Amino acid sequence: VNFRLSANPPPNVAIEPTMAQTAHPWPEISRTAVVSTAHLPEDLAQAMERGEDTPFAYDRLPYGFRLFVLGDLTKYPATIRPIAQAACRDGCRWLEFDADVDTMEGFAAWSW
Repeated sequence: VNFRLSANPPPNVAIEPTMAQTAHPWPEISRTAVVSTAHLPEDLAQAMERGEDTPFAYDRLPYGFRLFVLGDLTKYPATIRPIAQAACRDGCRWLEFDADVDTMEGFAAWSW
């Protein structure tokens, strides 16, 4: 569910802090969508684990991977493009695949 911030947000809706509400004047605060590594096909996860070049930006993490999801999303493989597009539509800059997170309905998942 997407909400626009207003003076009277709906009840029980967590609103992310703005720069004025944080303890520090960060130049930027980014959103990250976090999903299970099961949403990555094994061959793609292995390629990223080996540090291979891809047409998209990513970081290896101790528990998975973080992908930059702004810009041209057609560069993502078709297998993960829907989840990257969903994260981008929801205002996220990063999509993190974490081994300790459950899978999400509506997106392809693999057992490996």
